[in-house]
Amino acid sequence: MPNIIASVSTDDTNPSSAHEDAVKSLIKGGFGERQAREIIASVRGEAQEVGHRAGLRRAIDATRAEVLRDAADLLDALRDFSPSYGARKAAQISENVGILRATAELRRMADEAATGGAS
Repeated sequence: MPNIIASVSTDDTNPSSAHEDAVKSLIKGGFGERQAREIIASVRGEAQEVGHRAGLRRAIDATRAEVLRDAADLLDALRDFSPSYGARKAAQISENVGILRATAELRRMADEAATGGAS
């Protein structure tokens, strides 16, 4: 079977020409015209579905990144800078450090989601 992927142009400026070139390539490879058109239609449909799924994945990752950043901002707002003394001061510092670590992790996860990585 001929390499139909190589015969399909990536130039979107004239998709009908690329479509016809791919059909002609399959016909030269021994397929009938109807069968060649069905093959190309199937390949194009699959390519569009893959593109659609990739677009959805990017939208989900972007939404996830936004939610994670919002959570980090909300958590960061919980840091306490009110005057405190003694044991409460040490606890407050520890709480604030914990919040900083948690917000840093949430922001790291948001950055990872925004670039399409998995956490």
